[in-house]
Amino acid sequence: MDFEGAVWRLMRQEEVLGEIVIDEADFPRLSLVAPSGPVADFLLHISDDRAWFRWSDEPFEDG
Repeated sequence: MDFEGAVWRLMRQEEVLGEIVIDEADFPRLSLVAPSGPVADFLLHISDDRAWFRWSDEPFEDG
């Protein structure tokens, strides 16, 4: 499928919270880089206009 140029929306019920325009369709993995270097794994939480994360030096276990 060709996603380039497509607009994806983050919604809460009928309210649009944000839009993402796809400019590359290879879906690269995100990374989190601490002042000391990249971390092994992280969970990103977004709520309203705030975001926070948890990170680990070791990859999280699946499941």
